[in-house]
This record gives sequence, C-alpha cells and structure tokens, in this order.
Amino acid sequence: MNKDNLDKELESMPQTKIKPEQKKRMLHSILHQPVNQKRNNRWKKHWILQTLTAAIVIGLFIVGIQIYQGESPFFSTSDEEEIIDSKPEENTDWSNWISAESIIDVDAFYQSTIPGLRIAEELNQVVEINQKYPLNNDVFLYIDKAWYHEDKIHLFYSMDLSDDEIVTNNLETGVLYDFLLHKENDSTIKLKTDSPSPWSGVVFNDVFNSKVYRVSTITLEDAKQLAGREQLTTTFSIDLYHNEVTLPEIQLPVAYGNQEISSSYLKEWRETMNSTIVLERYDKGADKGYIYGSIESEMGQEIENLHGTITLNNGDRIPIKERIIDLHENEFVIEITELTTESVSMEFDYLSMIEKEDTIDIPIDVSEYEGSVFGDPVEETMKVGVDNVYNTNIILRSLTFDDKGLTVGISTEKVNSNGSSQLNISSITPEKHNERSDSLNIISAVDNHGESAKEHDLLSAEHHQLSSGDELENDILTFGIAKGFIEGKEEITAHIRRLSIGEEFEWNVEIPKQE
Repeated sequence: MNKDNLDKELESMPQTKIKPEQKKRMLHSILHQPVNQKRNNRWKKHWILQTLTAAIVIGLFIVGIQIYQGESPFFSTSDEEEIIDSKPEENTDWSNWISAESIIDVDAFYQSTIPGLRIAEELNQVVEINQKYPLNNDVFLYIDKAWYHEDKIHLFYSMDLSDDEIVTNNLETGVLYDFLLHKENDSTIKLKTDSPSPWSGVVFNDVFNSKVYRVSTITLEDAKQLAGREQLTTTFSIDLYHNEVTLPEIQLPVAYGNQEISSSYLKEWRETMNSTIVLERYDKGADKGYIYGSIESEMGQEIENLHGTITLNNGDRIPIKERIIDLHENEFVIEITELTTESVSMEFDYLSMIEKEDTIDIPIDVSEYEGSVFGDPVEETMKVGVDNVYNTNIILRSLTFDDKGLTVGISTEKVNSNGSSQLNISSITPEKHNERSDSLNIISAVDNHGESAKEHDLLSAEHHQLSSGDELENDILTFGIAKGFIEGKEEITAHIRRLSIGEEFEWNVEIPKQE
C-alpha cells in the first residue's frame, strides 16, 4: 500500500479514536510490504525514503487525531489510568467542622459561630424546643433550641450519625432548605435559610452520643413578621446523607427577649514568632460584654494560658488572666463590660499552648534489672540528651533501680537564650486509661514488644533539685515505673505528651468604645 492509498483509507475511516492495534497494523503494512528484488539499488533507496516519509506523515496524522480528541498520544490506556490513580486526592478543608469530645465542645461551637449567643443564653432568651422527628427508620431529627433575634431565627438541631465517612463526603449533610413559613391566612412564604458555612458542624460520636449537630439561620422578611405569635408553623427539607427528606408541618414556640444584644467585629490581630492572635468580635447586652478571640500557633493546638494587662481610662490595671472566662481549644473569651462605656488598652505579653501531637520520647535500657527484694538500690547518674522539642533539650539525669521498679530523673536545658519558644515542664502525670485527661505532661510507656504500661505501672512523679558540690543544678523531674512492667524486658520507652510550650512577645492594642 502506498501513501496515497493509505491516506484515502484513513479519510474513509470514521473520525473516532484509532485503536492501538489499528495503528500497529497500518505501520506494519508499510514497513513490511514485499520489495521487488529486480529493482536496482537506486529504486530501493527511493522506495525506502518514500516509505519512511509516509510513516512519519502517518504518525503525525495519528498524533493529530489523538490531540484533537483530547488524548495523550504518548501513553497507552493503562499508562493514563496509572497517572490518574497516582494523582493526590483533593484536600478538603474541614477546619470549621469539629469532632466533639463532650457536649461542652458543641456549646463552644455554637457560641463561636453565632454572635451574641452566650449573652442570649445568660439572659434566658434562647427557647428550649426538644422535638424529635423520624427522617427514616434509623435516623431522627432533633430540634433542640431556637434563638429569635431581630429578623433572624437561629435554629439549633441535631440528627443521628449513621456513618462518619458519609458526613465527611457530603458537605450538605444536615443542611436545611425550602423553609416555608405558614402565615395566618393559610398561605406560605419561603424564607432565606443559611448555614454559617457549608463546612460548619459538629460530629459527636461516643458510647452515649452519636449525632451530627448543626445550626441554621432563617431570615424573616420583616422583623415584625412574628410579632404577637406564640408559635410558628413551618415545613422544610433537610439533606439526609445525600437524600432529601421533607418534614411535615411543625409547630415551633416563639419568644423574643426584652434585652438588646449586639455584636461588632474587631479584627485586631498580631503575628508573633510562632503564633497569630486575633481579637475577632465584641458581644454586648445588658451589663455584659465579651471579646471573642482565636489563636493559630505552631506551638500547639490548644490554649493553656494568655497573659497580659487591661488598662482602663482611670488607670486601673487588670490582669487579662483574671478576665479570661473560657479557653476552648484555640479560642478564648475575655469578659470586659467596660468596653460598653469606654475605650481600653490591652497589653499581651505571654502565650502558652498545649502541644497534643508531639511527644518526648525517652528510651531506657532495663535488661540488667534483677528486681531482688533484698538488693540495694542501684543508681546511675548521667547527663545524656535523649530528645529535643521546641528549643529545649531533654536530658536523662538518673536511673534508680530497686525492689519496687525504676525511678527516672530528667531535666531540661534551653538550647539558646534567645529562643522564641520554650518547653514548660514542672510536673508529670501518669496516664489514666479510658479517661479523658486535661492534665499536662502525661506519661505513658511501652516495652520492646510493643506492650503498653497499665495505669498501676506508672508511679507518681516528684520534683526536686540535683546538687553538684555546693551548686544547685537544673531542676529534676522524676517518675516511676513499676517492677512488674520492666522485669524481664530488654528496653522500655517512656512517652510524655500534652506538652506545655510558651513564648514571650509584646502586643499593645487600643480598642475603642463599642457602641
């Protein structure tokens, strides 16, 4: 087949994908056609040149078709699938969703999401509803409470959690829509319904509670639309894990508070060496006033302490620590009613965070432990660096073996004097299994077989100072590990978690009176 005939054949083919086996047959027919041996060498060379030219033209033609059809001409189907499969999954920002460990986490989410809610609850303006409706055979909707504020209805509700993965794969889980308000003349009006964010909610899953918590804000056309009504009738739909469920007519109690509550956004912020501190908003009502803030820090995920001073117009200085009424994860609330009547100055100078992911790891050789009741204690003193966290060396100072087990002594040493962060470790708390602990510096241990120490294997810690001649050295912390856990083992590793990390900084901010 010559080039002209091949071009005609290609033109007669449908303009669809040319399969790899078709390409192979075409090129094979060109490169392996029988050659007339009687032709002279000149014609042989001429034919070969024509054949190669045709092959190049055909190759470019095929590549052009594939590019036109959106394909990659240099990979087979299996290659393309491998490339697609190797692409990293899209990272979804679930930063506004929280995984609750207690109902306190749920309340904190609501209060940080809805401006003024804390004050409304303190003034008893939030209406308890506690209604329950089936969404299917397994899932119920719980309408928990509502806050009627100005032209808004903040509706707080929850639904049974069927599967954690379904929630994280469906942004609209639990979202309310098509909220119809039934008017007194039997007509209906559709109200605007918003969730604070499509990524916003709480997943609470433990042995007693397995729910998804959300809040929706319904906007009235007129703030007086519910004036004089003791209840409203509504119909709305909800996303039930990718399925739409429409609720029948529901009656909700209506109650507005007598005290005015307002919020203003501050947007004051400061970047330190390791953290970003934001004063976000000021809520006020009656004789109450609260500053809401948050901290994002490389030092940890949960606020331990925030220090500084509030200075009033009359010169009074109030420690910020005395006015912080709530520390929850990376959020804080400062009570300061004075902002309703005057401007104030705030000076922040120290922040400590709780690091919940990193640990101090201390490997200990216990292979020579004999555990004799009658043996004298064997003490080894040393100064061996075993770990480094946040500008701080962890030093193993002593090992004391006796008939009760092992006592370990450690100390800390700052790497340099101008470091911006510092590990704070003044106590060590034995780990308590099956129990949430808010303590700092929790100690646990595993042996060389991967077995974890039980609660009774970890002994209480002590704090004292090492002496060297007439001079006092660094403070030393000791903790004990019982004989039953170390006996017959080669090595154990102690882990200390929930570390306190602090930094010093200076931030002076003037906050004007909030009207």
